[in-house]
Amino acid sequence: MLTCKDVSFKISKSLDIKLSLSERIMVKTHLLMCKSCRRFSSQMQLLHIHSKDNKMFLDNLEEQPKENLPEDARQRIMRRLDKLLY
Repeated sequence: MLTCKDVSFKISKSLDIKLSLSERIMVKTHLLMCKSCRRFSSQMQLLHIHSKDNKMFLDNLEEQPKENLPEDARQRIMRRLDKLLY
């Protein structure tokens, strides 16, 4: 049986790579019994999805023509976004 610490590690790992079948079964079994780990898993999935969305937004912002916005204003926006995201 996996501990909550083991499961949290595997949940984080699963966001980057596919877990083996046995790992997935062990994690799902644990999640059936552990409300805290289910909550952690949901939160990690939401963070993962939103971080991808924010990265795409920032990448698109970088591609925008710079002449439409003064460089100092652009830098202020980027610093503000960095504070909000990280």
